[in-house]
Amino acid sequence: MPKTTPHQPCSILVADDHTVVRRGLRQVIAEECDGAVVEEASTGQGVLDAVRRQDWAVVILDINLPDKNGLEVLKDLKAMRPALPVLILSHHAEAQYAARALRPERPATSPRRAHRRSWLSRSAKCWLAGDTSVPRLPSSWPGI
Repeated sequence: MPKTTPHQPCSILVADDHTVVRRGLRQVIAEECDGAVVEEASTGQGVLDAVRRQDWAVVILDINLPDKNGLEVLKDLKAMRPALPVLILSHHAEAQYAARALRPERPATSPRRAHRRSWLSRSAKCWLAGDTSVPRLPSSWPGI
């Protein structure tokens, strides 16, 4: 995974079909990760095109995209770039989504309703430091 230095900003691709979510994540990332380069994609094809164009430190991927299921996009991403870290966001609390996503590729999952700034911030800082583990989600979050 690419590590960032003061001279090399990290690059994060945010993929979600809701503009407000993309902009909110962009704002959190800008506040927490100095110099981060953030690009947005609103479709599965947009994600795949962006990953073909550029190397990303991490992709934040929604499960529900208008043209392609996020888990299908994840499979395509892992075929293109197996080491690319992917954080999957979903408003679904069902464990089946997390279990299905974690089985072959082991991306991190965070139900959107339980999404917390501190968890995203800790996750981003871990990835940017080269640590591919994901901080534990607090047990107090519903649906986890």
